[in-house]
Amino acid sequence: MTEIWIERAECIVPRKGAQQQRRKLQEDLRKSHPAVAADLEAQPWYENPDGPFGGDHLAKFDWEWMGADQVGWGWASYLPIAKLPLIEEHILGEVQQPSDDENWLEFSFYLKASYAFSVLKAVGKIPPDSILMNCDERPLSYGEEVEAA
Repeated sequence: MTEIWIERAECIVPRKGAQQQRRKLQEDLRKSHPAVAADLEAQPWYENPDGPFGGDHLAKFDWEWMGADQVGWGWASYLPIAKLPLIEEHILGEVQQPSDDENWLEFSFYLKASYAFSVLKAVGKIPPDSILMNCDERPLSYGEEVEAA
C-alpha cells in the first residue's frame, strides 16, 4: 500500500479578459527583456496565453501530493468553467474572492482531499493501491492558505 497525503487541491477561475491581459504582459516583457521572456517561456510550467490551456474559459486545478518518502508531486488539469457545477459537492469551505492586486482572478476554491485523491488515482498520477492519509477532508495546506486569504 502506498500512503498518500493531499497537500493542495485548488481550483482557480480566471476573469474574462485575463487571456488578453496575459498576452499584453507577454508582449511587453518580450520587448523590454527578451532574454528574460525567452527563459520564462522555456520553463515547463509556463502557460502560454495562446496555448491550449491559456484561455479564460478554462478553470485550472492545482493538485499537490506527497508519499511517505516526503517527496512532493504536482500536476495541473483544466475544465471548462461551464462544467464547474458538476463538482460543486466536492468544494471545501467558502469560495475565495480575489484581492485587489489579483485582477486577473474571478474566484477560487479548495477541494476535498478525498476528491483530489480520487482524481489523482483515476488519471494514474498515484498508484492504484494508494491509501489516503489525510485526517479529514482538508488538504494539508488548507488551513494556512485560508488564514492568509
